[in-house]
Amino acid sequence: GMPSFVICDVADEINAHLIVMGCRGLGLTGEGVSESVTTKVINLAPCPVLIIP
Repeated sequence: GMPSFVICDVADEINAHLIVMGCRGLGLTGEGVSESVTTKVINLAPCPVLIIP
């Protein structure tokens, strides 16, 4: 499936207060913005998201 949707669905199911995930930084700038799993999770998450570079 799509990792970003699965992460957000599970966070919603367990009533998570925070999602913590890593990021390589490749998708957060330039052309990769819309393709990054991290960016999609930030936009779809039912709770705050902490990104660890």
